[in-house]
Amino acid sequence: MPDRWKDLYHQRDNIMNFAKQEYCGKWKVLKRLLQFWHSNGDKVLVFSHSVRLLQMLRILFTSTTTYNVSYLDGSMKYEERQQTVNDFNADPQQFVFLISTRAGGVGLNITSANKVVVFDPNWNPAFDLQAQDRAYRIGQQRDVEVFRLISAGTIEEIVYARQIYKQQQANIGYNASNERRYFRGVQDQKEKKGEIFGLANLFAYQGDNVVLRDIVNKTNVAESKVGISVIGIDGYSQDDDEDPLLSGDREDAVMSQITDMIKSGSVDDLTKNLKSAQKKTDAVQAILAGAGVQYTHENAEVIGTSRVEAHLSRRAAENENDIDFIDKHVFAPSQSQKDGGGPEDHDLDSGDEMQGIKYKYRPPEDVQMRQFCTMAKMFDFDDVTEFALVVEGWTQEQRRNCLDKFYRLRRRQVLGGDEKGEQ
Repeated sequence: MPDRWKDLYHQRDNIMNFAKQEYCGKWKVLKRLLQFWHSNGDKVLVFSHSVRLLQMLRILFTSTTTYNVSYLDGSMKYEERQQTVNDFNADPQQFVFLISTRAGGVGLNITSANKVVVFDPNWNPAFDLQAQDRAYRIGQQRDVEVFRLISAGTIEEIVYARQIYKQQQANIGYNASNERRYFRGVQDQKEKKGEIFGLANLFAYQGDNVVLRDIVNKTNVAESKVGISVIGIDGYSQDDDEDPLLSGDREDAVMSQITDMIKSGSVDDLTKNLKSAQKKTDAVQAILAGAGVQYTHENAEVIGTSRVEAHLSRRAAENENDIDFIDKHVFAPSQSQKDGGGPEDHDLDSGDEMQGIKYKYRPPEDVQMRQFCTMAKMFDFDDVTEFALVVEGWTQEQRRNCLDKFYRLRRRQVLGGDEKGEQ
């Protein structure tokens, strides 16, 4: 490829290039998913805000598959659009519907489809949300699944990250939600560009890095170290007025229950339930992994109220006039309050609570492997690979809870707790 870039550049508009599958990683993923969905009798909506890309996809479908494909974009008259929608809904043989996000994202009722693929993200998350609602609406009788395809290491990662940022801002404005602090950047503030604003971020070479994966994982680790309470213990719920971070006797009581849970084997029950839930998504996860997908998450798990943020906001309001708290960091400085990069960006200072212990967000690979094996053993998995497959099927909340349990137990060991009772 590097030796041929000039020829490829001069031939970039050649119609023959449109049908070359090796140039499109997303097509490889989509084609495998379509094979699985077609065998299950599903119908699929594929959205893109680029009409040219939709035309390229139509050529790929025509030249490389035998699926019946419908097409809709803004160049069609309203009568033609409605007739195309009616034909797709009425004909069970119609399998794929290629739709322009702007032209077909509003006003259409396509409840015959139950799979939605957003082929490329839009800067405005409302367009993508409206698109998925073409299938998820009144009259739908099946569960609807939505898949967003993002190219790792490209500007699309930044576009999707900004979608999350904007969705969080909307939730804060409309619902007074306490959203997680994923991003250091602040929109429209040039001195706080963070990871997702500014031309330098848009066009930065990422190599093998997956920007959003690193951001989400780093936030999960930071929240776990702050001390998220474990769901399901003593009937705690998010609506309780009690401090969700637990302190004093109550924290000791919770730790005792966690230890008893692990020793009594009730973690096995939790693991079995998680394994059962994972079996439903194993096929899709296997397809994505086989196609080379590096990272997946559920959008609904990433966006939403955080108990840690609720606690921090409440504490900040209580101590707004206390000069002793003015200079204290909410998370570690590297998480949300430090705009610089560099090696020190990966150090997580645990503060007074952890007696000066320092963590590293990106420890050496052998340390990562050792800790993961320790986690597998703690949750009674004999095979680390089996544990890895289970973790892959977890939601973000389940991963955070697992990290929380692990760090609590390790913290007590490091600080001289009863190791026998905690292993």
